[in-house]
Amino acid sequence: MLWFTFAETVFMFQLFGRKERKITDKIWLHEKAKWDYCRQQHQKAQNTAFIVWFEETYEKLTSVFTANGLQTDNIFLARQAAHYQVQNMPVIFAEHYPLHAKEEEFLEKFHLTSVTFCSSLDEPLLKHFGSDKIVTFIQQLGIKENEPLEHKMISSAIKNAQDKVASKVTLEQMAKSQADWLMRNFTA
Repeated sequence: MLWFTFAETVFMFQLFGRKERKITDKIWLHEKAKWDYCRQQHQKAQNTAFIVWFEETYEKLTSVFTANGLQTDNIFLARQAAHYQVQNMPVIFAEHYPLHAKEEEFLEKFHLTSVTFCSSLDEPLLKHFGSDKIVTFIQQLGIKENEPLEHKMISSAIKNAQDKVASKVTLEQMAKSQADWLMRNFTA
């Protein structure tokens, strides 16, 4: 019969257990503020990996970095990224994918335990779920354009929206932008 001490048992569960992920959602009122944040993060830590899901977002972020004299070799399309490219780097997603499961799959595959998702209320996914209604309210609260909203409730609301999208998708069709993806795949 095997007997383990309490400390040995705790160690084994930590060793084989699933690590908790630290996922941070930062949401700005407008896309420009989101791009400014990405630019600032790249200037602070040039080893930051920026992951995008769609070609349109890749082109926009590349354009922002190029216009500010920043290197673009750390911007990756999720489907083309390789583990070695983002290993041991801070990771920022420049948008959410409409399906939460796809994001989870990526995080698992790359063993990412801490990531930041950047979004803006004028992005198609959030607009589809009524972000236009809260922009005015947020502005009335005095939140500045360059101040991100960040709270667990926001992350939960985004996940719920993604799950709602997933419940309506029968056969996923690829797209070049978030708006195009929603048009091709999501029937409200």
